[in-house]
Amino acid sequence: ENTATIDVTVYDNPIVTATATPDEICIGESITFTGGGAETYVWDGGITDGVPFTPAATGTFTYTVVGSIGASGCENTATVDITVNDLPTVTASVDASEICEGETIFLEVAPGAEEYDWYYNNLLQPGNSNTFSAELTGEYFVIASNGDCNSQSETMELDVLDYPEVTLNVNLDNELCEGET
Repeated sequence: ENTATIDVTVYDNPIVTATATPDEICIGESITFTGGGAETYVWDGGITDGVPFTPAATGTFTYTVVGSIGASGCENTATVDITVNDLPTVTASVDASEICEGETIFLEVAPGAEEYDWYYNNLLQPGNSNTFSAELTGEYFVIASNGDCNSQSETMELDVLDYPEVTLNVNLDNELCEGET
């Protein structure tokens, strides 16, 4: 009988962290995913650590990163949740593109957003409704918002027409008898 010894080194698994900056966006915006606590990181979903990523769909998603330490080969995982919000739908309409001076027309956008900011000639107008009372010649548009997600309508042009100038000329002699024109 004889004995032998061997030294074994046991490495701790890395404590891996996962962050998303920001963790809530609107569709079409980018998020940067970053792993921490390890040396190398492999994300699911086609994400590269530290490189902006643009999700293709709306909803709440969970992404996983595997972090590893090269010398030991030890690895661990972490997850992070993100929310991708949809943009509000903005379909604006106007009954007519021309009105007469003194008349008012209502510009309207389909309801469905939380806030509405109407603009006249690029100047923000007071009010927060899906309808707007217009009475001046110019360009109008609305930005509809759901939280931080905004959609802008197409520009609607309104032309306020002056009333035509009417003159009346009457050719009268000094006297007119009944029945004469």
